[in-house]
Amino acid sequence: MTEYHRKLALIHGLAFVLLFATWLAGISIAPHAGTPLVALYYVLHIFPASVIFVLILLQWQISSQKPPKDNPDANSYGQWNGFVHQLYDAILAALPITGILIFYEPKALVATPGLATGWLTQMLHDRFFHHIHAWLFNLLLALVVINAVLLLAVGRKRPDQT
Repeated sequence: MTEYHRKLALIHGLAFVLLFATWLAGISIAPHAGTPLVALYYVLHIFPASVIFVLILLQWQISSQKPPKDNPDANSYGQWNGFVHQLYDAILAALPITGILIFYEPKALVATPGLATGWLTQMLHDRFFHHIHAWLFNLLLALVVINAVLLLAVGRKRPDQT
C-alpha cells in the first residue's frame, strides 16, 4: 500500500467513524425521549455532525483556491467518483439544515384515522423535516455503498501508478 493509499484509507476511515457515531447517536435519541439521556445522545449526534460540516466547508474553501484541472480524468469511474463526492458534500451540507428545522417544526399533527394510509399522507401528517433528514442520510449511505461496490468492481488505479 502506497503512502497515498494509506492517507486515503485514513481519511475515509475517519469519515466513516464520524458518520457512524452520528448515526448511532441519532437512532438512540428517540427511545430516550423525555429522559435526561436524550441530551447526551443529542450531543453525541450533533458534535460529530458539526465536525463533518466544518470539514466540508474547509474542503470547499481549499478546493475553490486550486486552479481547475487542465486534463479532466478520462476514466468514467473517476468522473463518477468526482460527481458522487460532490453529491456527498451537498447532502452533508443539507443535513444540518434539515436537522435544525426539526426543532422548529410543529409536533406531529393528529391524523384522521382513515387518512394516514399512504406514505405521502403519513409524512405530511407527521414531522416532515424529520423524514427529509432521515431520507438524506439514507441516500448518503446508499451512495457510499454504491460507490464502494463500483470502486471494488473497477479496481481503479491512479494515473501515476504503473
